[in-house]
Amino acid sequence: MLERRDCERYGLELPVNIKWRDISGEIMEESNICKDISSSGMYMLLNNLIEKGSKVELLIDLPIAVEEVKSSRVFARGEVIRNVEEREQVFGHGIKFIDYEFLKDTN
Repeated sequence: MLERRDCERYGLELPVNIKWRDISGEIMEESNICKDISSSGMYMLLNNLIEKGSKVELLIDLPIAVEEVKSSRVFARGEVIRNVEEREQVFGHGIKFIDYEFLKDTN
């Protein structure tokens, strides 16, 4: 299989909260762990199937080793470009980032 990724992927399991609209227009939300991440996207497992082409919003918790900063997160908007059933009722999603910004909490 031809590798199509331009960015290096890192096998980091990070907590992620994801929001999207289902086919009826209802806002859905789920929290889980990503399996890998790069500067252009991520792969994560969810209990819900999100249709390819769906727009998503992500809040990704990052590990921080700086004492003054209590937590750091990335807010990202993306698009589901791949979905597969990994096992019964567990779906893998390839998400391409459209844009993202780093958030910092110093409290």
